[in-house]
Amino acid sequence: MRWLDSLRPGEVKIDEEAVRINVLMEVEVIPEPPRKPEGSLTEQEIESLTRLWEGWDAFWSLKLSPYCQPLTKDERKSLLELLLSTRSHSRWH
Repeated sequence: MRWLDSLRPGEVKIDEEAVRINVLMEVEVIPEPPRKPEGSLTEQEIESLTRLWEGWDAFWSLKLSPYCQPLTKDERKSLLELLLSTRSHSRWH
């Protein structure tokens, strides 16, 4: 346990309510093992995920709409641009 042997005090801060001491140690960083590449989604899986996402999109749009404040023209334009770019990039192809 080399980390235990490397324990040492760091910066000390003293104030009216506490004495704070950082404890320092050396640790070995172990790299993560390589991950196996995941397979591509089938067309059926893509369609299923798309329908699921569209259902949640409609649900949250309906539930959150009463809480929305009126938007300015610039805000509406920004949201439309965001929505369109997100939907065009959200296909799982």
